[in-house]
Amino acid sequence: MGVEISAEWAAEARSKIVASNLADSVKIVQEDGANYEGTRESLDAALCIGASWIWGGLAGTLEALSRWTRPHGMVVVGEPFWINEPSKEHLKAAELERSSFGTHAQNVETGTKLGLHLLHALVSSHDEWDRYEGYQWYAMEKYALDNPDDPDIGELLSRMRKFRDIYLTWGRDGLGWAVYLFLKP
Repeated sequence: MGVEISAEWAAEARSKIVASNLADSVKIVQEDGANYEGTRESLDAALCIGASWIWGGLAGTLEALSRWTRPHGMVVVGEPFWINEPSKEHLKAAELERSSFGTHAQNVETGTKLGLHLLHALVSSHDEWDRYEGYQWYAMEKYALDNPDDPDIGELLSRMRKFRDIYLTWGRDGLGWAVYLFLKP
């Protein structure tokens, strides 16, 4: 089951599910994840990869996912973490607070304080993080070339280039990414 706020993306996902003959196995709910109630302890696994802001951060996300996960089920979350203490310049430029993310150890501790057991953490390498960031830059530049009449191109390119420069200046060496696999006891 997937929860997607965008009606367009939810419809696209549903059509792909039907085309893949998975309609009996996969359900897409078009709703804001923050408002999704779901059925308590109904899932074998609940995942949120890179959208913990929906529930106000990592702790809120782990709490929400845990509510829907059966005992002995998996709770999986993808979350940034500070590799080094961020500079004031980095925080200001990226419009972040120090509390926006924890360290790798603090992210694990957030889960364990909620009673979850860490089974594994998969931390991205610099190459993987660069690839992720680089694909976004490429996609935006290509979109701008292919859609020169889009009235929002200037603003979109400006924003993307700002965050590209922040990544290259501070983020690459200061911010990491991990996927955390927790067991709900």
